[in-house]
Amino acid sequence: MITVEELMRDVTVRAVSPDRSVGATMTMRDGITVRFAPGCRDRHTPAGLAVQVEAAVNQARDGYRAAERQRLDRALGEGERRRLEESETGRFLAPLFKSFDTIDVTATSPKNVVKIRWTGDRLHVGYRLTGPLPPEVVLTEETDAALAAVVAAYGRRAVALYERFMANDPLEDLRGRTE
Repeated sequence: MITVEELMRDVTVRAVSPDRSVGATMTMRDGITVRFAPGCRDRHTPAGLAVQVEAAVNQARDGYRAAERQRLDRALGEGERRRLEESETGRFLAPLFKSFDTIDVTATSPKNVVKIRWTGDRLHVGYRLTGPLPPEVVLTEETDAALAAVVAAYGRRAVALYERFMANDPLEDLRGRTE
């Protein structure tokens, strides 16, 4: 059986903010990273830049998830993913997958420049500055660090939900009925 990692190893999704000042990239290896257009710090307030970053990272994340579904459908065969979701096992696992939408985690960059919250299926960005934005290199380092931290926190929470769910072993009933 092919793994999601094998399916997604070579996928790169790029997105650009509405005003084209922020680019976001998502890969299996690097997670979500951002790049700022030269001079963008001079054209934005912290709140305005946060709106652009949010748009770009959420678009990259949504595109990555869409690619994941497409590749899974292609690997399993037409309609197989849906059949699995509608099977008895799929119905038992549905509450687990739905519980991932309740995850709410927050991370702050090392220099406290940016705070990112991942709640449900959205990332929310806030720059914690009272003065001007720092240079693009600092914005990139701080934003990428906060993104990596929030993705790691989300992953830890997802694993904890999975372990808690599987500790109740809802599949044991299924195995008992099919043997």
